[in-house]
Amino acid sequence: MFPPGLQQMLQQQFMQGCALAQQGTMVEAGGNLPGAAQCYEQAAAILSTCIVEAQQYQVPVDPEGWFNLSWCHFNTARTQTMLGWGAAAPGHLMQAHNALNIAINMNPTFAPFHAAMGVLLATEGQAALATQAFLRAIQLNPADAFSQYMLAILNQVQGNVAAGTQHYAAAQQYAPTLPPPQQALQAHDRGGKGFDWNALVSTAGELFKAVNSVSSLFSSPQGNPSQGFPGGSPGGDFGGGFT
Repeated sequence: MFPPGLQQMLQQQFMQGCALAQQGTMVEAGGNLPGAAQCYEQAAAILSTCIVEAQQYQVPVDPEGWFNLSWCHFNTARTQTMLGWGAAAPGHLMQAHNALNIAINMNPTFAPFHAAMGVLLATEGQAALATQAFLRAIQLNPADAFSQYMLAILNQVQGNVAAGTQHYAAAQQYAPTLPPPQQALQAHDRGGKGFDWNALVSTAGELFKAVNSVSSLFSSPQGNPSQGFPGGSPGGDFGGGFT
Protein backbone atom coordinates (compact mmCIF):
# COMPACT_ATOMS: atom_id res chain seq x y z
CA MET A 1 0.00 0.00 0.00
CA PHE A 2 1.37 3.42 -0.90
CA PRO A 3 1.68 6.22 1.70
CA PRO A 4 -1.39 8.43 2.24
CA GLY A 5 -1.42 11.48 0.02
CA LEU A 6 1.23 10.11 -2.34
CA GLN A 7 -1.15 9.58 -5.22
CA GLN A 8 -2.47 13.15 -4.98
CA MET A 9 1.06 14.56 -4.75
CA LEU A 10 2.19 12.60 -7.81
CA GLN A 11 -0.87 13.68 -9.74
CA GLN A 12 -0.17 17.34 -8.94
CA GLN A 13 3.44 17.00 -10.09
CA PHE A 14 2.32 15.15 -13.20
CA MET A 15 -0.11 17.93 -14.06
CA GLN A 16 2.67 20.49 -13.60
CA GLY A 17 4.73 18.58 -16.14
CA CYS A 18 1.80 18.48 -18.56
CA ALA A 19 1.25 22.21 -18.10
CA LEU A 20 4.90 22.79 -19.00
CA ALA A 21 4.39 20.69 -22.13
CA GLN A 22 1.35 22.80 -23.00
CA GLN A 23 3.52 25.88 -22.56
CA GLY A 24 5.92 24.31 -25.05
CA THR A 25 3.18 24.10 -27.69
CA MET A 26 2.36 27.79 -27.20
CA VAL A 27 6.03 28.80 -27.31
CA GLU A 28 6.52 26.77 -30.49
CA ALA A 29 3.44 28.35 -32.07
CA GLY A 30 5.02 31.72 -31.30
CA GLY A 31 8.12 30.78 -33.29
CA ASN A 32 10.48 30.15 -30.38
CA LEU A 33 11.65 26.63 -31.23
CA PRO A 34 14.59 26.52 -28.76
CA GLY A 35 12.26 27.57 -25.94
CA ALA A 36 9.73 24.93 -26.96
CA ALA A 37 12.38 22.21 -27.07
CA GLN A 38 13.45 23.16 -23.56
CA CYS A 39 9.85 23.03 -22.28
CA TYR A 40 9.24 19.62 -23.84
CA GLU A 41 12.46 18.18 -22.41
CA GLN A 42 11.75 19.52 -18.91
CA ALA A 43 8.19 18.21 -19.09
CA ALA A 44 9.45 14.77 -20.10
CA ALA A 45 11.83 14.75 -17.13
CA ILE A 46 9.06 15.68 -14.68
CA LEU A 47 6.65 13.05 -16.04
CA SER A 48 9.37 10.40 -16.05
CA THR A 49 10.23 11.11 -12.42
CA CYS A 50 6.58 10.91 -11.40
CA ILE A 51 6.02 7.61 -13.16
CA VAL A 52 9.20 6.05 -11.74
CA GLU A 53 8.14 7.03 -8.22
CA ALA A 54 4.62 5.74 -8.84
CA GLN A 55 6.01 2.37 -9.91
CA GLN A 56 8.20 2.21 -6.81
CA TYR A 57 5.11 2.52 -4.60
CA GLN A 58 2.85 0.45 -6.93
CA VAL A 59 0.61 3.40 -7.75
CA PRO A 60 -1.22 2.49 -10.99
CA VAL A 61 -0.42 4.64 -14.04
CA ASP A 62 -3.19 4.86 -16.64
CA PRO A 63 -2.66 4.59 -20.44
CA GLU A 64 -3.08 8.33 -20.96
CA GLY A 65 -0.28 8.95 -18.46
CA TRP A 66 2.05 6.77 -20.51
CA PHE A 67 0.87 8.46 -23.72
CA ASN A 68 1.57 11.91 -22.28
CA LEU A 69 5.11 10.81 -21.42
CA SER A 70 5.56 9.50 -24.97
CA TRP A 71 4.22 12.79 -26.38
CA CYS A 72 6.77 14.83 -24.43
CA HIS A 73 9.72 12.65 -25.44
CA PHE A 74 8.61 12.63 -29.09
CA ASN A 75 8.27 16.40 -29.29
CA THR A 76 11.61 16.84 -27.54
CA ALA A 77 13.24 14.68 -30.22
CA ARG A 78 11.31 16.39 -33.02
CA THR A 79 12.20 19.95 -32.04
CA GLN A 80 15.81 19.15 -31.14
CA THR A 81 16.26 17.52 -34.55
CA MET A 82 14.77 20.59 -36.25
CA LEU A 83 17.28 22.73 -34.36
CA GLY A 84 20.23 20.54 -35.32
CA TRP A 85 20.56 19.20 -31.79
CA GLY A 86 20.04 15.64 -32.98
CA ALA A 87 22.55 13.92 -30.70
CA ALA A 88 20.03 13.38 -27.92
CA ALA A 89 17.06 12.69 -30.20
CA PRO A 90 17.50 8.88 -30.46
CA GLY A 91 17.30 8.53 -26.69
CA HIS A 92 14.09 10.53 -26.52
CA LEU A 93 12.59 8.53 -29.40
CA MET A 94 13.44 5.29 -27.58
CA GLN A 95 11.70 6.58 -24.44
CA ALA A 96 8.73 7.63 -26.57
CA HIS A 97 8.52 4.14 -28.05
CA ASN A 98 8.71 2.46 -24.66
CA ALA A 99 5.99 4.61 -23.11
CA LEU A 100 3.69 4.33 -26.13
CA ASN A 101 4.09 0.54 -26.26
CA ILE A 102 2.94 0.37 -22.65
CA ALA A 103 -0.09 2.56 -23.45
CA ILE A 104 -0.98 0.32 -26.41
CA ASN A 105 -0.64 -2.84 -24.32
CA MET A 106 -2.97 -1.35 -21.72
CA ASN A 107 -5.55 -0.18 -24.28
CA PRO A 108 -4.92 -2.03 -27.57
CA THR A 109 -8.21 -1.03 -29.21
CA PHE A 110 -7.71 2.74 -28.87
CA ALA A 111 -6.95 3.86 -32.44
CA PRO A 112 -5.07 7.11 -31.61
CA PHE A 113 -2.32 5.18 -29.82
CA HIS A 114 -1.66 3.18 -33.00
CA ALA A 115 -1.71 6.38 -35.08
CA ALA A 116 0.82 7.86 -32.68
CA MET A 117 3.03 4.82 -33.12
CA GLY A 118 2.78 5.35 -36.87
CA VAL A 119 4.02 8.90 -36.37
CA LEU A 120 7.02 7.71 -34.35
CA LEU A 121 7.95 5.08 -36.90
CA ALA A 122 7.47 7.41 -39.86
CA THR A 123 9.68 10.02 -38.20
CA GLU A 124 12.40 7.38 -38.03
CA GLY A 125 11.91 6.57 -41.72
CA GLN A 126 10.58 3.06 -40.99
CA ALA A 127 7.96 3.21 -43.73
CA ALA A 128 6.85 -0.42 -43.67
CA LEU A 129 6.35 -0.55 -39.89
CA ALA A 130 4.65 2.86 -39.89
CA THR A 131 2.27 1.60 -42.56
CA GLN A 132 1.29 -1.32 -40.34
CA ALA A 133 0.62 0.99 -37.40
CA PHE A 134 -1.54 3.37 -39.44
CA LEU A 135 -3.44 0.44 -40.96
CA ARG A 136 -4.28 -0.77 -37.47
CA ALA A 137 -5.44 2.75 -36.59
CA ILE A 138 -7.89 2.94 -39.51
CA GLN A 139 -9.10 -0.60 -38.83
CA LEU A 140 -10.18 0.67 -35.43
CA ASN A 141 -11.33 4.08 -36.73
CA PRO A 142 -11.83 4.40 -40.53
CA ALA A 143 -12.64 8.11 -40.04
CA ASP A 144 -9.06 8.84 -38.89
CA ALA A 145 -8.17 11.16 -41.76
CA PHE A 146 -4.65 11.76 -40.46
CA SER A 147 -3.80 8.06 -40.64
CA GLN A 148 -5.45 7.79 -44.05
CA TYR A 149 -3.30 10.66 -45.33
CA MET A 150 -0.11 9.24 -43.85
CA LEU A 151 -0.94 5.92 -45.52
CA ALA A 152 -1.33 7.78 -48.82
CA ILE A 153 2.17 9.26 -48.37
CA LEU A 154 3.77 6.01 -47.20
CA ASN A 155 2.26 3.97 -50.02
CA GLN A 156 3.54 6.50 -52.54
CA VAL A 157 7.03 6.16 -51.08
CA GLN A 158 6.85 2.37 -51.33
CA GLY A 159 5.60 2.48 -54.93
CA ASN A 160 2.03 1.40 -54.11
CA VAL A 161 0.38 4.14 -56.14
CA ALA A 162 -3.10 2.57 -56.29
CA ALA A 163 -3.22 2.07 -52.51
CA GLY A 164 -1.90 5.59 -51.97
CA THR A 165 -4.64 7.03 -54.16
CA GLN A 166 -7.27 5.06 -52.26
CA HIS A 167 -6.12 6.30 -48.87
CA TYR A 168 -5.86 9.88 -50.16
CA ALA A 169 -9.48 9.71 -51.33
CA ALA A 170 -10.52 8.40 -47.90
CA ALA A 171 -8.66 11.24 -46.16
CA GLN A 172 -10.30 13.83 -48.41
CA GLN A 173 -13.73 12.76 -47.19
CA TYR A 174 -12.89 14.38 -43.85
CA ALA A 175 -10.34 16.99 -45.00
CA PRO A 176 -11.14 17.92 -48.61
CA THR A 177 -8.46 20.64 -48.89
CA LEU A 178 -5.52 18.30 -48.34
CA PRO A 179 -2.73 18.62 -50.91
CA PRO A 180 -1.83 15.51 -52.94
CA PRO A 181 0.70 13.28 -51.16
CA GLN A 182 3.15 13.78 -54.04
CA GLN A 183 3.29 17.47 -53.15
CA ALA A 184 4.26 16.72 -49.55
CA LEU A 185 6.91 14.25 -50.69
CA GLN A 186 8.44 16.65 -53.20
CA ALA A 187 8.63 19.40 -50.58
CA HIS A 188 10.77 17.20 -48.32
CA ASP A 189 12.76 15.21 -50.87
CA ARG A 190 16.50 15.43 -50.17
CA GLY A 191 17.44 13.95 -53.52
CA GLY A 192 19.73 10.98 -53.25
CA LYS A 193 19.56 11.18 -49.45
CA GLY A 194 15.88 10.23 -49.31
CA PHE A 195 13.16 12.12 -47.49
CA ASP A 196 13.34 14.40 -44.47
CA TRP A 197 10.82 12.35 -42.53
CA ASN A 198 10.92 14.52 -39.42
CA ALA A 199 9.92 17.60 -41.45
CA LEU A 200 7.43 15.66 -43.57
CA VAL A 201 5.60 14.25 -40.55
CA SER A 202 5.62 17.68 -38.89
CA THR A 203 4.08 19.18 -42.03
CA ALA A 204 1.36 16.54 -42.04
CA GLY A 205 0.63 17.28 -38.38
CA GLU A 206 0.28 20.99 -39.13
CA LEU A 207 -2.21 20.22 -41.91
CA PHE A 208 -4.44 18.40 -39.47
CA LYS A 209 -4.50 20.74 -36.50
CA ALA A 210 -8.01 21.84 -37.45
CA VAL A 211 -9.31 18.32 -38.06
CA ASN A 212 -10.91 16.99 -34.90
CA SER A 213 -11.47 13.43 -36.10
CA VAL A 214 -7.78 12.53 -36.14
CA SER A 215 -5.14 11.86 -33.55
CA SER A 216 -1.33 12.06 -33.30
CA LEU A 217 1.64 13.10 -31.27
CA PHE A 218 1.24 16.68 -32.48
CA SER A 219 -1.66 17.82 -30.32
CA SER A 220 -1.45 18.31 -26.60
CA PRO A 221 -1.48 15.32 -24.27
CA GLN A 222 -4.79 14.95 -22.48
CA GLY A 223 -6.66 12.66 -20.17
CA ASN A 224 -9.85 12.01 -22.10
CA PRO A 225 -9.19 9.61 -24.98
CA SER A 226 -12.58 10.30 -26.53
CA GLN A 227 -11.37 13.76 -27.51
CA GLY A 228 -8.66 12.33 -29.79
CA PHE A 229 -4.97 13.12 -30.29
CA PRO A 230 -3.05 12.95 -33.89
CA GLY A 231 -3.21 16.31 -35.48
CA GLY A 232 -6.46 17.20 -33.77
CA SER A 233 -7.35 20.11 -31.56
CA PRO A 234 -6.41 19.56 -27.90
CA GLY A 235 -10.00 20.24 -26.94
CA GLY A 236 -9.50 19.78 -23.21
CA ASP A 237 -7.24 19.96 -20.19
CA PHE A 238 -4.18 17.84 -19.71
CA GLY A 239 -4.89 14.75 -17.76
CA GLY A 240 -4.15 11.10 -17.35
CA GLY A 241 -1.57 9.93 -14.92
CA PHE A 242 -2.54 7.90 -11.91
CA THR A 243 -5.66 5.88 -11.21
